[in-house]
Amino acid sequence: MTLGRIARNLCGGILVVVLATSVCTLAQGKSGPVDPGVRGGPASAGAPLKGLTPDEIVFFNDGQARFAEVEVVQKGANNGLGPRFNSNQCLSCHSQPAGGGSSPAQNPCWQLLT
Repeated sequence: MTLGRIARNLCGGILVVVLATSVCTLAQGKSGPVDPGVRGGPASAGAPLKGLTPDEIVFFNDGQARFAEVEVVQKGANNGLGPRFNSNQCLSCHSQPAGGGSSPAQNPCWQLLT
């Protein structure tokens, strides 16, 4: 190899490292996700989407009823919450602003334990 070729390869390698470092640094400088807080207006959870077929509405209503059922972990008709679940129904944690939404401000699991 000639000295000129070695110099070009070295400069090319340095350029690649500098560009990769710059891209990583710039990507880290962007701000992360921001919680917008509580949304105003009517709740957009808990109801089926518009435009569903009658069969899809029946399916949704069945799922919503199962979501609200009180379950047991052992020796019950519907064993499915598992050992890590901290309540007795899905709806206890997913109830705000309506069934199927997010968690309420106060954790309802403590009421179940006391």
